[in-house]
Amino acid sequence: MLRFSIALFLWLFATSFLSGQCLRAHFMFDGNTADSSSYANHGTAFGGTSVYGTDRYGIPNRAYYFDGINDYIDTYTTYDYQDRTVSFWFKPTRTSGINVMMTQDDNSLTYGSFHCLVTSGTIQGRAGGTPAIFFHPNTNANWWYFVVLVRTANTNYFYVNGQLMATSNPNGNGSSFGANNDLVFGVNRMRSSNFFQGYLDDVMIMNCPMDSIAVDSLYNAQSPVNLVNLPADTTLCAGDAFSISMPNHPNISYLWDNGSTSNSRTINQPGTYWLQSISPSDTLIDTLNVSLVEPGRPYLIDTLVCSLNNPIQVDYSNRGDITSVQWSDGSSAFSRSFNGATSLTAVLNSPCGPVVDSINIRIEPSIAPVIQSISTCPSNPVLIGPRTNSAYQVQWSTGANQNQISVSAAGTYWALVISPCDTVVDSFYVDVPAALPVYEPDSSYICELGDSVQIGFPVTDPDHSYAWADGRQTEFRYVKNTGIYVFTLNNGCELKDYHFEVFNIAEARPAPISDTSLCLNQALYFQVPDWPVLSTTINGYTLQGESFSVGGQSNRYIIAYEQACGFWRDTFDLEVISCNCEIVLADAFTPNGDNLNDVFEIKSACDNFDYELSIFNRWGNQVFQNQAVDDYWDGTFKGQPSAPGVYVYKLYYESTINGRRTEGVKQGTVRVYR
Repeated sequence: MLRFSIALFLWLFATSFLSGQCLRAHFMFDGNTADSSSYANHGTAFGGTSVYGTDRYGIPNRAYYFDGINDYIDTYTTYDYQDRTVSFWFKPTRTSGINVMMTQDDNSLTYGSFHCLVTSGTIQGRAGGTPAIFFHPNTNANWWYFVVLVRTANTNYFYVNGQLMATSNPNGNGSSFGANNDLVFGVNRMRSSNFFQGYLDDVMIMNCPMDSIAVDSLYNAQSPVNLVNLPADTTLCAGDAFSISMPNHPNISYLWDNGSTSNSRTINQPGTYWLQSISPSDTLIDTLNVSLVEPGRPYLIDTLVCSLNNPIQVDYSNRGDITSVQWSDGSSAFSRSFNGATSLTAVLNSPCGPVVDSINIRIEPSIAPVIQSISTCPSNPVLIGPRTNSAYQVQWSTGANQNQISVSAAGTYWALVISPCDTVVDSFYVDVPAALPVYEPDSSYICELGDSVQIGFPVTDPDHSYAWADGRQTEFRYVKNTGIYVFTLNNGCELKDYHFEVFNIAEARPAPISDTSLCLNQALYFQVPDWPVLSTTINGYTLQGESFSVGGQSNRYIIAYEQACGFWRDTFDLEVISCNCEIVLADAFTPNGDNLNDVFEIKSACDNFDYELSIFNRWGNQVFQNQAVDDYWDGTFKGQPSAPGVYVYKLYYESTINGRRTEGVKQGTVRVYR
């Protein structure tokens, strides 16, 4: 057996937390301060010359050493996530004072401050917010520790070496004194004191929360592991086997003498076996010697014969170290002779234990050919071939050689069947109905009122049955209404529907447009008809879109609707008229109670005249608003006479002009005299 140490780093850990979008940074510190994730948020080292020491596996130049004087690393990244997991390995070489492994602290952080440090032999940290949690006392110098800080929306979790040590409530609190929201390693948030003295390795930052199972799995995956030896040398009885299972650990790999890399192996032959076990910090080569002890060897006779003219002999006197024989029929003879069908077992006792032998002799009968006629459907393959005896050899006309085959096409199939005693030909006649025709009926159109159209098609196969959806059983029919008429064919294997689409265009003509009139600033809107109209033109111009409008000047319009049977045409006259509504308002009035020009009155000759009047003083305060069309301003405000002077009015009105409703706005000034 040979064991020796090697400088080898083997990274095998891979979980759902470290794939996809979860991992945001991974600082391996393998000779540099680079982020090995796809985000490449590399760190920058400050202080003295960067020093890389031996990691937890004993491999040199694989962990970053901080001198505790002025060394630190700035990531220039906040990693300010609501759900966050940060894991790392550290080995302090000084536990007195305050030694900050990593920190970020600023009141601008959305999800609170973050830090982890060793002070007076205790690990302290924040996973998101304040206050700080002391969660691992008695922390020894020159020991490696695995720390995981988890922040969720509801709880912060603090783990050491895979075990949950403490929890706290998350918040968005942070410091405004010396604050800096970048994540740094080896120094406090001000980059000026509390420098860490010791080693830091494998810092991983994720934007998802790990649970306790995942934390424990990560700890086990990244922890240094011990190798184990092969079992002691042993003996093996012929026909026996034993299994070897080595520890199944993600950081251990194996290499057997036969080239296998499995952690387990079954041994069933004598010989010398060796196994090389490799961990990140060690390699073990071990050997195992297996010698053979010969047990009683069985005959295991299982035979099929046409006839048994010569007896079959069984003799255990030369079959290994057999001490006794016990047959299932009660015999204990070492030697027996069989001249007919037999089914017996024998227990052969030896120093390696009992071995069971079996003697199975069958007499094969003659076989006769099989002839069958079968009907099936293409979508329902049928299994042909009645031969199920595994001793038969079968060669089909299709080239197949299994005992039974599945077919779905019409034809004659034969199979040459060879048994231990006979050779025959089996024949099978398979009938499959003709497939239903592929046919896509065109749409049919009825152009005149009262007309009808013929639909359907001839059915040429007498084995096909057919019917319309309404129960009619004719190949063709006449219809005069718009609709989809379904014709169903049946060939005994499948049903197929043929859809005849009929459009009675004569019943779908658009309604005519009546002559009308519009005001100068009005327009007449129309919806462009949908099916059955293929296109619409107005005065020779083809309309685009779903609607159109006319107006602006009097004109005669000719609308042409194109459809499958031709054109529908419609003509209407549009008259454009002036729709102004004259409104009379005074520019001054004298509310002095002499019944002459005492109110500010609105007058109009328009029909159905309605309005809303508002009056404002020179400071923009509203002094009057009418409640009805005959509610005029009498020059008062809140029951008191308004001061003489100029007032501004705004008039919103509606009226009926030429049979159409119109509206407008008018504003101006009116002077009050007293």
